[in-house]
Amino acid sequence: YHQRLYTLDRQVDYARDEIVEGLGAWLLQRSQHALKKRKAAELILQGCQLKKAGKDAVNELIRLRETQSDLKKHLKEYDDIIADVDSPLDEYADARTELESVHKKLEELRTRIQRKQAVLGVGDRTRLTNLINNPFLALRMQTLALKQRLRDRLRFRKFELDRLERSFRKQVQDQRINDHTASSVNRRDPSISKLALNYNRLRDEMETLIKARKAPPRALCPDKIEMKGLFALDVDDAIWQDVGLDEGSNEAPPP
Repeated sequence: YHQRLYTLDRQVDYARDEIVEGLGAWLLQRSQHALKKRKAAELILQGCQLKKAGKDAVNELIRLRETQSDLKKHLKEYDDIIADVDSPLDEYADARTELESVHKKLEELRTRIQRKQAVLGVGDRTRLTNLINNPFLALRMQTLALKQRLRDRLRFRKFELDRLERSFRKQVQDQRINDHTASSVNRRDPSISKLALNYNRLRDEMETLIKARKAPPRALCPDKIEMKGLFALDVDDAIWQDVGLDEGSNEAPPP
């Protein structure tokens, strides 16, 4: 009897050891597989971060070049005023005063642009060259940036209106906050409308380039933002759609 019990106990112990050993091997295999997946995901994430950083650097360089172009226009205006012997004395004095400041800003901007271009990779430099030489790509980037600004301004305005609606339920001592918030909202309306008009103007220029076959193949024109109902900020509005503005958006949106 005791011998049979001993034999059964040994068999149970052996089976348990086999199960535990198999479970440990399975856990080791799954943990190694999970580590491989994690390393692969980290590499992909790192590549995305580098790509985004390069894209942001190129966009910043484009904006710096636009600022540089504006400063050169101001410099030419001041030079013309100084060269014109019939210029009013006050304009001549202002031009002489601002000329040195504009020269200094241009030199600082030129140094900043050179420093940022030096750290760009090969792919980012190619993209920068394409944006500079291709008017459609540059226009598309400007349109996307303008739309993102408009979207942020509309979202901020929506939050302000929500705050205003909630504040109406408060007591009389909050009337000063209500007046200030309402005034702030009203002051921002014209600038938001101007952003929308500028976006539609750039969008029309993109459409013209597409019709003239001066855009890349399969390039899409973004939707026009309707001025009527602009401040409603519905979820289906064109303000939320970036079709035709992202670099990879060369396919029509789903119906």
